[in-house]
Amino acid sequence: KDGVVWGGGDWAARGRDDTVVMLVSKLHLADLEGGFRGSVFIVPYFEAYKKTNYTAVIERIIELSKYFYIDKMISETNGIGDMPSQTLEKEGIKVEGLFTTAQNKVNGYGRMKILMQAKRLLIPREPELIKQLTNLRYTISESGASMSIAHSKQYPKDDYCDALMFALLACGELDIDKDADDVSREQLVNMIKEKGIPFREGGPMIWF
Repeated sequence: KDGVVWGGGDWAARGRDDTVVMLVSKLHLADLEGGFRGSVFIVPYFEAYKKTNYTAVIERIIELSKYFYIDKMISETNGIGDMPSQTLEKEGIKVEGLFTTAQNKVNGYGRMKILMQAKRLLIPREPELIKQLTNLRYTISESGASMSIAHSKQYPKDDYCDALMFALLACGELDIDKDADDVSREQLVNMIKEKGIPFREGGPMIWF
């Protein structure tokens, strides 16, 4: 198997949405050539599914677990997500169902923001993921006591970025290295490829 990964699953409930599965792993730079210190989170694999047959997606996740050691997967239980989450757990996948609320979205995206600001998260150059991330909107209540995160009215989709957020929640403590070296994206991608470590630059869209 290709090392420890954490997973996130966002299940499509409406026709325009996709079901998305994201896997993230923590990569120690010392394991690569170049003599850099610190660690970075990468996306070794992800898939998106349109016209979803949930049984087929469940079977696909079970198949992926033969190649990656899924330490934990957070699966959204809002809408139709409860059934596939329970089925995956029965099949031996370490799944934690999560009913998405405004608060846990703030917590999850807060983790993502911390990693991005520290240049500790390498995400794929997948157009749909980038578009959804750039269309997220933070809203603070009039009292300033609460905050919410949601997609914009101009682009009402967040399935890709939610799946990534769930995967980052699944990994537990981030343990960001304060003395980590600054490595460019190009350097990091080249070192990963030279080492033969799985990294999905762009994802396939699978139709069922």
